[in-house]
Amino acid sequence: MRKIIFLLFLLLIPVVLASKTETTQVLNINDTATVYGKTLTVLSASSTGKLRVSVDGVDGIVRPGVNRTTNINEMYVEILNFTYVDVDYVETILKIIVNLECGDEACNNTEDSVICCTDCGCEGNLKCINNICMKEECVIQADCDDNDPCTVDKCSDTPPRTCSNTPITQCINDDNCCLGICGPENDTDCITVIEEVEEPVQEEEKEVEKTEEVEEKEVEKGVFTEKEKGIAIIIGVALLVVIIGFFIISRK
Repeated sequence: MRKIIFLLFLLLIPVVLASKTETTQVLNINDTATVYGKTLTVLSASSTGKLRVSVDGVDGIVRPGVNRTTNINEMYVEILNFTYVDVDYVETILKIIVNLECGDEACNNTEDSVICCTDCGCEGNLKCINNICMKEECVIQADCDDNDPCTVDKCSDTPPRTCSNTPITQCINDDNCCLGICGPENDTDCITVIEEVEEPVQEEEKEVEKTEEVEEKEVEKGVFTEKEKGIAIIIGVALLVVIIGFFIISRK
């Protein structure tokens, strides 16, 4: 029985060792280190020896101290040596321990979408990109349409996919955009714009011509226009005033 237990113990040793990875890394600001599928990035450092790091999108502070280990998103980090030059340059030696294997396609009970979305996936419409659950702005170019014909709408090719709407600055044929600096001579899109502007003007001119034709026909038929009626009334009133004045003078 003891032999069987001993044999089982020997068999379990490689499994235990395989589930734990320890490494030492020399890093500067913005440097990264990937251990067992989890990625650490050094974001900034202070002259007191503190480091601000990110592990798969989760930020944390690592402080100096003998055997002082900080757990950030299931990555255990210890500062072994720290040399501070300025805010842009440090040389730090880190001991990094990861007790799980992220990227083995098995979501075990110590992992979740935050710790290892590579294995456990993401919730909702989020996508696992570089072991971080994030939302992409677009999938195809049409997702980035800003309804402005004078911008180039593009969905980026690399994840996480984001939209860009770059203004058009040149006169280009058949791009549905007519810039103020362009005209029919160097941009066919401007011809369409001019035609659209001229069409309402032409319609208005036709309405005016139609109204004038109607008035001319009414005159020919002996029908007075409103303007002619007004003039006739004024003349009639003036004649009436003259007649009354003449009558008063003759009585005297």
